[in-house]
Amino acid sequence: KNPQRILMKLRKYMNRGGALIIRGVDDGGMLAYDDHGLVEKILRETISFENASDRFHGRKFYPMLCAIGFKDIQMRYQVDDTTHMDFEEREDFFHYYFDFRLNYTLRALKKDPDNPFYIENHSKMQEMLDELEERFMKPDFFFSTLTICAIAFK
Repeated sequence: KNPQRILMKLRKYMNRGGALIIRGVDDGGMLAYDDHGLVEKILRETISFENASDRFHGRKFYPMLCAIGFKDIQMRYQVDDTTHMDFEEREDFFHYYFDFRLNYTLRALKKDPDNPFYIENHSKMQEMLDELEERFMKPDFFFSTLTICAIAFK
């Protein structure tokens, strides 16, 4: 809930010159073509759910580490995309980046299974994910994502 507080606590226990490595995905680094805006819709819905994690945390690593007092912060980036992936690789890639998003709607639905708003949200998310998965499996569909790694020293 408060990554900066945890990083501050970790820094206290580090030796001078010790390194901290954090890694995360930033949904803002996702690109898709030709999805007709579906990925953006899914991302927008995902962040609106109660108890959704910060899906844009990767871009915050550098300023957060600076503010806490880390030095010599190095940023590394890894881009993964669907080019040259076969069907099974695309399937795994899709499920890794999108399956958990349905859990947000399921949590709300479990709390109040008769709530028409939660029922509609869950149904809508399921439909969007199904449509995206269908597009994702086509060899000419392009999707990429950015993984961000920060290495910071005390």
